[in-house]
Amino acid sequence: MTTADIEEQLLKRLQEARRLKVLRQKEREEAHLYLSVKAYTEHALMTHKGADLISENGTSPCFTLKVAKSASYLEAVATVAEQMGYPVGSVRLWPFCKQFTRSNRPKRVQDTTETVATFLKPKNDFSVFVETAPPRVPVPLLPVSENGGQCFLF
Repeated sequence: MTTADIEEQLLKRLQEARRLKVLRQKEREEAHLYLSVKAYTEHALMTHKGADLISENGTSPCFTLKVAKSASYLEAVATVAEQMGYPVGSVRLWPFCKQFTRSNRPKRVQDTTETVATFLKPKNDFSVFVETAPPRVPVPLLPVSENGGQCFLF
């Protein structure tokens, strides 16, 4: 049997299957370089029914995104914005942290040069709140968030 004997459609399907197999193998080999980040939007926080902002047992609606462990905060923002379909300037990340009351609350990232592996902690389940600009055309940029003058309440 030669390649000419195989139908063109079947040949395309076999090539696509091989390409997907190679892609999966590459993802497995590079898995240690990435984190699966749970991204919660304002809509997810509003629709969650519970005492806390998010559920610890995974029932809260969220997006699961892949972010490089070695990426800085600004690179992570760019990656999340691209994966969610927003312009870079209209997205801000707030990593969740456990409070002493066992509740999850977003916190401000103080140092934007920190790597993702540093500011996202495993005990917080690699979870972030993704603040986005209101949906308008053109998409507006979020104002600069400063530590001293503003308080962000959840």
